[in-house]
Amino acid sequence: MVEIVLEKNTIDNTLQIKTPQYIPIWRWREKTKDGKTNYRVIPISAYEEDATSIGMNATDHTAMLRYAHAVRKNLEKSEASEKKKSLQPATSNE
Repeated sequence: MVEIVLEKNTIDNTLQIKTPQYIPIWRWREKTKDGKTNYRVIPISAYEEDATSIGMNATDHTAMLRYAHAVRKNLEKSEASEKKKSLQPATSNE
């Protein structure tokens, strides 16, 4: 996922991309007790430390962390920046 800020120059009517930032996500296949599969797209940085709050098991968490490491290596190689996401509510100062 990517977040892009666009800036319009009203003088010459041009549009510029400012601060593109990537938000690494994980596609998690969650198996339910009744045998069904739920697909979830989650921001990695929000659940890196603890994914138990959403019911992710240790095996899936380890796989997500491995994927996060690979994605961040690619971002670093391309000199791209990552936008960290949290699940904390936004304050009025943000």
